[in-house]
Amino acid sequence: MKMINVTATDIRLGKRKDPRRCPVFRAIRRSIGGYIYVGNNAVQIRSHPSNVATVVALPMRVDAAITRYDRTGKMKPFSFKLAINTKSKTTL
Repeated sequence: MKMINVTATDIRLGKRKDPRRCPVFRAIRRSIGGYIYVGNNAVQIRSHPSNVATVVALPMRVDAAITRYDRTGKMKPFSFKLAINTKSKTTL
């Protein structure tokens, strides 16, 4: 498990309805690195663009936060655990 912290900066710099610029994307990318794609219910993680992706389900409350952010532009800082085993940003 990896703790992901979505910060006020992630939210301020995020962009609605953009999987590569949303606050959750920014937080995951900062925490684990690699090539990330965030959908509403899962995140795809690759160590290189041509590698096979690891798909990890997002917790339901994160899915709800993304949906709410996309609709309203509102999100508060929060943390969640991502079910992926990583030792550092470079081990993906």
